[in-house]
Amino acid sequence: MVYVPPGPFVFGSQEYGNQRELNLEHGFWIDRFPVTNAQFSRLLNERGNRQEGGVEWIDLDESRIRRDGDKFTIEAGYKDHPVVAVSWYGAKAYAEWAGKRLPTEQEWEKAARGVDGRLYPWGEDWDPAKCNTREGGPSTTTPVGAYPQGVSPYGCYDMAGNVWEWAAGLCSKDEDRPVLRGGSWLDDIVYAACASNVGVRPGDRDGLVGFRCARTAGRRTTPRPR
Repeated sequence: MVYVPPGPFVFGSQEYGNQRELNLEHGFWIDRFPVTNAQFSRLLNERGNRQEGGVEWIDLDESRIRRDGDKFTIEAGYKDHPVVAVSWYGAKAYAEWAGKRLPTEQEWEKAARGVDGRLYPWGEDWDPAKCNTREGGPSTTTPVGAYPQGVSPYGCYDMAGNVWEWAAGLCSKDEDRPVLRGGSWLDDIVYAACASNVGVRPGDRDGLVGFRCARTAGRRTTPRPR
């Protein structure tokens, strides 16, 4: 995990009509990488694929994780790829199991862009070589950390492209739905912007959607080893 300090930062964008300065009163820790298939499978092998919100935590038909009798295995070559097709309930369950939580929308954005309101994690200028998006990616997920040149100011990887990521808060445009952040390998430059967000239902499980975890600074709970 990497530490993001408290303090002001630019949130939102003029394009979306919600750009403003916010102040986070507390620092927090956030995962350097999205949660991988290998990590999520440990939860499944310990607790099974439980049902919440009318759906199982993960849609195995849309993921790279397979059920093998009483065990869950991963397709060859995909252990270090971000887990996908996890519902908001499944992402929240994993985070709690790991001694963490999901980041809020505001925390996610500050971790992605820093304090200066930059468009992308690496700066203002678009560069398809710095992220896994439709413009220059391999048209599928890539191992987490495969684009080190696209790292955020605080050291977070894959915050533009690869997979959308669940946040704990509600979308600023639609307060009835959780929010997704960061875009995916199938999406273009518009959705890779740090301020981009999409509201969906918490029970939705999509092959383009993953997540990463956060932890409040100073919390005594010890996260599980990654």
